[in-house]
Amino acid sequence: MNWMLWIAQAAKETWHVALMMAPYIVLGLTAAIVVLVVFPSDRIHRLIGKPGFVSNLKAALAGIPLPLCSCGVLPTALTMKRRGASRGSVVSFLVSTPETGVDSIAVTYALINPLMTILRPAAALVSALTTGLAVDRFSGSQQSESGGDHSVRCIVCHEAECATGHGWLERVRSAARYVAFDFFPDIANWLAIGLVLSGVLAVWLPDQFFGATSAWGQMALVIIAGVPLYICASASTPIAAVLLAKGMMPGAVLVFLLVGPATNVAALAVIARELGRRTTAVYITALIVISVLIGWIVNVGFGSWDWTPRVGTALLEESATVLNWLGVIVLIAAFLATWLRRLVRVRRHSTATA
Repeated sequence: MNWMLWIAQAAKETWHVALMMAPYIVLGLTAAIVVLVVFPSDRIHRLIGKPGFVSNLKAALAGIPLPLCSCGVLPTALTMKRRGASRGSVVSFLVSTPETGVDSIAVTYALINPLMTILRPAAALVSALTTGLAVDRFSGSQQSESGGDHSVRCIVCHEAECATGHGWLERVRSAARYVAFDFFPDIANWLAIGLVLSGVLAVWLPDQFFGATSAWGQMALVIIAGVPLYICASASTPIAAVLLAKGMMPGAVLVFLLVGPATNVAALAVIARELGRRTTAVYITALIVISVLIGWIVNVGFGSWDWTPRVGTALLEESATVLNWLGVIVLIAAFLATWLRRLVRVRRHSTATA
């Protein structure tokens, strides 16, 4: 295939995916503001301050809607540990939070189907709770190392111990600033990479590419690829949609959506330092085992269903609406604003150090 034609087709597929998912990203980011206003970090900490099954369950439930990636969740979770939360509840929070969020749930609906939109947060809850309970049961009584400032700070005044009652309007403004200037910039590059990679895979991988690989082999492949790499929940969704389109079983795709966002080398290194190596070993082992089990159940129970993802040129050209175009305009503007701010900061830093 001519390289220029190949690049043009990949760019076209990337654009189609972006056009389909853009309004849902905007909707998810808006919902993230609501979540941050209603569930501030200090309130979440109070919910999971005690060890036990109920605390782990609350931690897993609290993490599902939060718009935090696997690295962004570390300061909040580790502060909870230092303030007395059990390892199990901390791990439950660490697993469920990056695996899904209001933004990635919305994108899952846009690119895959309603069933995966339900299965994804449900599987995140089960995997997080199971992993947390395994850590409580098998991690022993290791001493963690402390260091650095991981304070859970008020989103309005940025104080670790906030005694001021902030009004709703003030909290909404602060949450909006956080989403615009902290959360979205944290995921912007990875989201762009996920979009581009989905376009490349859509052109590079032939149809039914995974058809000759067994369901267990597919799950092994996504685990090998997903554990060490950093990929946020939103960025993993367009890739998952393409994998489905190329013949991957839904169970393996769900394993990718669970393991990929919840693990990466950098985050695991911090967890090992703070919670201990044994806890980290139990964490990663339990997460992989329960994710594979969930994937197998999905393959057995739903594998014969129609899993054709909601991506593809023909489908998109028929279903794109004004909301899709408005959403992609907002998304592009957000990308440009984020990258422009970074460029300005780099130039100012270069000038100041010259």
